[in-house]
Amino acid sequence: MLTDTFGTNAPPVTVNGATYYVKFGGWTGEHDYEEQCEAFFLPLDMELVILVSSQVKGQAQSGMTGPSLETWVAAAIANAIVQQPPPNA
Repeated sequence: MLTDTFGTNAPPVTVNGATYYVKFGGWTGEHDYEEQCEAFFLPLDMELVILVSSQVKGQAQSGMTGPSLETWVAAAIANAIVQQPPPNA
C-alpha cells in the first residue's frame, strides 16, 4: 500500500538508499490556533508520529515563513539514515 502511496500525501522520499513515506494531518481553529500531526513510515518497519499543538513556521494559513514541521523532521531523518557497511567490511 505504501509503495503505491495509498493513504499518504506525498511521494516516497529516498535518502541514502532508504525510502520512507509521510502522511500529513492537522487542524486550524480560531485565532490561528493550530494542531499538526505527521506520520512517518520509516525503513525497517519503524513508524514515527509527531503531534504538535502550536504553530510551526512555514504554514501557509499562519502567514509565517521558514521551515515547516515536515522539513524539520525530514532533515532529522535524513541525518539519521546512514548506509550500512557491506558485510565483511
